[in-house]
This record gives sequence, structure tokens and C-alpha cells, in this order.
Amino acid sequence: MAPTANELDLTARPAPQPGVVVVEVGDESVVLDGWREANVLSPSATQVWERLDGRRTLAEVADELAGLFDADRDLLAVDVVELARHLGNLGLLDGVDPDPAENAPDIVAVPVPVVSEAGETIVDLEVLDIDGDPTRLLDIDAASCLLVNWSPHCGYSASLLGDLERLDPLLADAGAPLVLFAYGSAEASRTQAELSDWHPRVLLKPPHELGPFVGHGTPAAFHLDGDGVLLSPAATGTKDVLRLAAKLAGVAPGQSEPESPAGARHLLERGGSCAPGTGAEPVARWVGTRVYRIDGYNIGLRYTSEQAATVLDDLFERKTVEDPRAGHIFTIALTDADTPGDDPQENLLVIGSQLLVRSRYRERVLRALLWRLGDMMGGGESGADLVRVNATAVMTPVGAALLQPYLYTLEEHLQPAFARYGIAFVDVVNPQIDLERAELVVPEPTVTHNSAGARTGRRERRRAVVWAGTGCGVGTRSGASRPLPAGGVGRDPPSGRSGHAAVTRSGCCCNRVVRVRHRGPGRPCGGARRPVPADRRVRSLVPQRDAVGRCCGRGVGPRAVAG
Repeated sequence: MAPTANELDLTARPAPQPGVVVVEVGDESVVLDGWREANVLSPSATQVWERLDGRRTLAEVADELAGLFDADRDLLAVDVVELARHLGNLGLLDGVDPDPAENAPDIVAVPVPVVSEAGETIVDLEVLDIDGDPTRLLDIDAASCLLVNWSPHCGYSASLLGDLERLDPLLADAGAPLVLFAYGSAEASRTQAELSDWHPRVLLKPPHELGPFVGHGTPAAFHLDGDGVLLSPAATGTKDVLRLAAKLAGVAPGQSEPESPAGARHLLERGGSCAPGTGAEPVARWVGTRVYRIDGYNIGLRYTSEQAATVLDDLFERKTVEDPRAGHIFTIALTDADTPGDDPQENLLVIGSQLLVRSRYRERVLRALLWRLGDMMGGGESGADLVRVNATAVMTPVGAALLQPYLYTLEEHLQPAFARYGIAFVDVVNPQIDLERAELVVPEPTVTHNSAGARTGRRERRRAVVWAGTGCGVGTRSGASRPLPAGGVGRDPPSGRSGHAAVTRSGCCCNRVVRVRHRGPGRPCGGARRPVPADRRVRSLVPQRDAVGRCCGRGVGPRAVAG
């Protein structure tokens, strides 16, 4: 039976897992376990790693290193064993099993039934209608009904508004009235009804209940009888929901399909659906939706004010089209003036019911919008010299850092705490790293747009280059000093302030990648610096250690995997 990592002691003779590759970067080592993860060892930890050959005991490794560095053997032995156990728990040692989490709570998984087949039954619920009056989910005045899983924040649902409005009276005449089972607030559903001028029956999903559509996104649909029995298989996605509604309404296939301009492409593919609605619903009211023709795609954007619509028109050069299929991707809330508002919530970028960006500066929201659209349209691929990492990039008072991925989903809660420590989100979807040149790359948006409208500057990739010492200035590939574009990160700088950036060696801090110092354009800092030789430029993507095997903080995130 293989030993577990925490059972390793000075008598153990561990060796690396077959297939683990070590890449030397300067005086550090990046340990690559295929595409699973990458870990960085400090120089002292590298000395231990190089001696884990399956022949030496850990005691022999400690003896050898104590003599080599004239260090206290007993203290060094503790660090050697600690590092070996850490490596074993990462799955990097051959024949060593990671230990299960200590004192882990007992978790019992209870299966939740997913209703989808004809003959299965949903559970009746007490719900509220859009006016706040209590009723029952299965309280219908017909032999059957078409119950549609719905979200007023889902772009896929929005793409069906016109079609379901046309089918609504036909379904009622056919004895299968349409009922929307909606996520979110009553205000959001009322807003959608007012703007579309369609007022169907809406029942609100209780926030404390799973509801009948477990395992289904929005839109999805059940054809139910009065007892809640499915009369046909569940329909999932826009295409299947529309086909089921048309069939029940007696409309021939294809007659209910919405029309789109010739050659139009959509980011919301036909037949898709949104994940079930979650979040705190940062935008419950909006005033309209614009569909823009952007690089061959018809893209719907919701806005919360006419001022925001004007800004979007300027940004996308007024290339609006009529396309009911486009739905909407994002909701944008912007301040009415080009100056910071008193309310930091005025500038928002939202997808579905998930807040992505909140800022006092609308330029940050617009740049984040462009980055995300470019990524969705396939314009965010890395060059041959870059690696996209699955992580969240942030700026700290001393530089840039990579944290666990998808932290933007918690920005609403994290941003106030981050702000107290001078930490700000970088709004690129996936940070890009140039390992050879030791550069954290923040690309310019690739989406066609009016750069003056968003103050985004040139459409080119900017790179922060490693310099000796503390450094100053910013380098491009050619080494020419240029300012980073203002508003390129999640920080809210003073209006009009741009900055230079320089990357310096990171200290002992988990998840630190590089350190970027922002300074005003052209300001010197400690005199001229010479670039570090190429073989000294690469910094770690994951934790550095201040001693052999001793990591400052729990865990080793983030995983540096290719995006």
C-alpha cells in the first residue's frame, strides 16, 4: 500500500512522478505536471527537488544540503520533510498518495430528481404572481398549460419575446395557456413586460425553493396537465421551446421562427439557454435594448438610460440593426456625465443577473465590455509566444498578482474589501503571460469600435517589461517606453491620469506574478536602469517560498493552465 504524503519522514526515498517536467527560469524552477497545473519552486526548494531521486532518503538530502549551505541540519530536516509532504499532496511524487482533507466534514449527497420525461410529475408550489398575490403553481383554468422556465435577465429568453407574444393567444385558444415561471424580482418582470408591450401570466420563482426546473436553464418548457404530469418530453433551449409552443398552438413548423438579416451571426446560438438565474439582481430596470452590427455579429446590449444608449451608439459608430434573434448579452449602466458620480454603483457591466464590473468611471466599464465581446467573438487567442492563464488578475499597491479564477463573480462583495487594501481588478477575461520575456500582457480590445468614444487608445498589445532594480517606465516588445492606456485595469485612478509601468521581482507572496509600479508619464525613479538579461526575466506564476518548502499562505493557486 502506497504511503500518504503526511506519512513521509526522514527515512522516505521519494521520487518525482513520471512525466513531470521541470523548466528552469532564471534561478527558479517551474514544475509542470502536463496541463494539469504548474508550480514554482524557490531556489532553495529547487535544491531539494533535484535530490529527490528515489535513492536518497530525506535524511540524506538534509545532511547534504546542511553541509553545502552550512545550515542547521535539524531545522533544515524539518523543512525538507515539510516540502516533501507538500509535493506529495500535490500529486507530484511517485508512489505517494495525497492525504484526504483533515477533519473534513461528513457530506451526504442527496440526489435531486430532474424532471424531463413524459409521465413524470412536478411538485406543486405556493408562489406569487407579478402583482404580489399568492397563488399555486398548478392553479390553472385549463386541461393543460405550457409552463416556461424564464428569466428577464436571460438574453436567450429575450430572443423569444416576439415569438411567444404571437403564440400566446393561440395557445390560450388551443387550451394550453402560456405561463412564465420567472427568476428574479417582480420589478424586473414588469420592466420586461412594459418594454415589450406583452403582458403574459408570470409566476415568480420563490428564492428558497428549487422549483420544478431543476437541471434546466432558461428558457425551458413543460407541457403539463392539471396534476403537474408532463404530457410530452421537456423542451430545453430556444429552438425546442419555440417548436413545442408552435406545435401546441397549431402553427406549422417554421412559421414561428423569427427573421434575421441575411448573413447575420449571433453570439447567442440558436437552441441555447442561460444557466438558472442567480445573484443579487444589480439591475432590475432598464429602458431599452440596442442591437449593433459588430465585426459580422449582431449583438444585443441593454441599457439603463438614454445617455448610456448615446455612449454605446458613439462607441459602435451607430451601426444598429433590427434583429429579434439577437436577444441581449450585457446590460450597461453609465453615469450621465463624463466625471465620477457620487454613487459608485452608477457604472455597471452586468451579464444575466451577474455583476461583472462596478466603477465610478465609465471608461473602465466600456473597456471591460470590449474585452469581453472580443473574447466571445474569438479575438482573444494568445499568440505563439503567450500563455493564457485561468486566473483573475489584480493590481496591488506594489504590483500585479494572479488570484484564483472567476473571482469577478464575487466582485460585488470583494471590491469594497479590496479597495481598503488598494487592490483593484484587471478586467481582461484571461491574463496572458509571456514566459520568455517575463511579461504580463494586457491586450488592447480587438473589437471594432470608435476608440475616442471609450478613450481606449491604440489597438495594440501592451506589455510590461522586467527591468533591473525597482525600475521605471514601460516597455513594448521593441523596448520603447510608452504609457499604459488609462483605465486599462480595474483601478479607478484620478481622472486623466495615465501611468508608466515597470515589472520588478516579486517578494514572498502567494499568487504573485509580477509587480507593476504605476508612475506618471516620463517621471524618473532612481535613475536609468538597464534591462535584466533575458535569462533572468521570468517570474513565478504561482507561489514563491521564503524557505525550503515553506509557502506563505495556504494552497498553491492559481493553476497556470492554458486558456
